[in-house]
Amino acid sequence: MNLHCTLLALLFSASFAAGAPPPLRIVETKGGAHFGICAEKPTKPAPTLIVIAGPITSMAADKSRWFMATGDALSKQGWIFVMLDPASEGYAQKPGEPSSMAGWAIHAKKGEDFMQPYVAGCREVLDHLVAEGFTDPQRIAVEGVSRGGFCALHFAAAEPRIKAVVGISPVTNPLALKEFASVTPAQAAAISLDGVLENLSGRSVWISIGNSDDRVSTDECIGFTRRLVTATRRLQPTLTLIPVHLHIGMAAGHRAPDDAYTAAADFLLARFP
Repeated sequence: MNLHCTLLALLFSASFAAGAPPPLRIVETKGGAHFGICAEKPTKPAPTLIVIAGPITSMAADKSRWFMATGDALSKQGWIFVMLDPASEGYAQKPGEPSSMAGWAIHAKKGEDFMQPYVAGCREVLDHLVAEGFTDPQRIAVEGVSRGGFCALHFAAAEPRIKAVVGISPVTNPLALKEFASVTPAQAAAISLDGVLENLSGRSVWISIGNSDDRVSTDECIGFTRRLVTATRRLQPTLTLIPVHLHIGMAAGHRAPDDAYTAAADFLLARFP
């Protein structure tokens, strides 16, 4: 069955006209999963960054282009990058379901692990990219921004082909969010990242967050990285250096530090020389 590809009729502003990155197009896989891609098929499988930020249908707007900054930087070095919807958004949103984290909270109150079917859709996209010769299966990274960071960490935990995961101001504990004010720890246990620490153990994890993030909580982010380091030390006691990187920079509220995206690109280029 051939892929159904839809080229978005969205153009970048004049600032991207000269020397602009290629426009985003949306691809639907045989199984009905969707992803956005800003590259043609490479001549040979390429290192690949998967970005989870906002709905992919909005990513072609120039106001959202900064979400692609890491991918744009890597594409100049021979990488390709694709974009996935976060859980409960865009093509990943179920009919009648509230969008984004409001939808997450409703699922959590029911004790539902909504991340498992979401990750299955992400994996279908990755299977497609590898099978079609876009992606080198040995050089795959995922980057998530804010709520997308939570999704990226779950995706990486479930998919051993992902060798590195980047979080830009990521959600690490949904209970820190205002949408989860009436959700109990027991209700959110099914989606807690604490349940996947062992699967992330030994993986390269790079996280950047502002020093006063009052949305996803800087303290929660720090706590998550410490728990991941502890789990890795317990499971891999012979590991001399634990590959968990935490960068805290100046930022007002829930904003990424100014150098977060470029620093993430530098990290991935060093991780995959």
